Amino acid sequence: KKTTAERTTKATTTTVTTTLDPNYKNVLPAKLPDNSTYDIHTRIGLDAEADLMSFEGAKYANLEWPTSGGAYGGCIKFGCHQTVNNGGPNRAEGTVNLLDPFLPEGVKGIMFYVDASGLTPNGAGGVPEGHVAFSVTIGANTYRSNKNGNGTAKGYYYKDGAWVETTNANACRMVVPDKFKGFIYVPITEYWKSGKTDSAADLYDAATGLGLGNVFVEKMNLYTEGYDYAAAGAYVIFDEIVFVK
Repeated sequence: KKTTAERTTKATTTTVTTTLDPNYKNVLPAKLPDNSTYDIHTRIGLDAEADLMSFEGAKYANLEWPTSGGAYGGCIKFGCHQTVNNGGPNRAEGTVNLLDPFLPEGVKGIMFYVDASGLTPNGAGGVPEGHVAFSVTIGANTYRSNKNGNGTAKGYYYKDGAWVETTNANACRMVVPDKFKGFIYVPITEYWKSGKTDSAADLYDAATGLGLGNVFVEKMNLYTEGYDYAAAGAYVIFDEIVFVK
């Protein structure tokens, strides 16, 4: 594992995966929700565990690394946590430990792909009926997309060629329609330090709305909510976590 001193010598635009082909960006939405263009700062492909340091998902049902079925190449697919919680299994979530940590300097936001086809909504966790919810954290729950609390953080999901504004439920999870399959985008300014609703000054510059080079991204939690955890065969797919600049 690299020391902090060794990491600071690395470029902040590290791509945590193999070299991309020229058509990769064609799988991503062409523009951000504000209609601006963007470039890729860092891509975490989730193509296979070899692309990561590890995925803390050993206790999750049906953990697979399919070679297709995501947005681009392989993806990660898993079901509920098998530990009993409130009389039944807990939701499908896990932690990605990055092989090559990086600094989010200059980042506008985070785009990530989910496939909710294998989930049955039930309103759990305060998610509206007929919807489910997803998020990715910066750090192992250090920064979450929960600016000012539930229902106040702003995110977007990409459907039918357009971005649709949404908000958060159960802390940081962004609400999307049932059976949603596509990209979610959260501006970095919607991320706030866990346990606080008044500070993320070390993560981004409020004046520019861009990420700072103060916080190493070493882990990311994949969060879900709003569905029947115990449903037979329930699964979720995550793919393509892309920090954009």
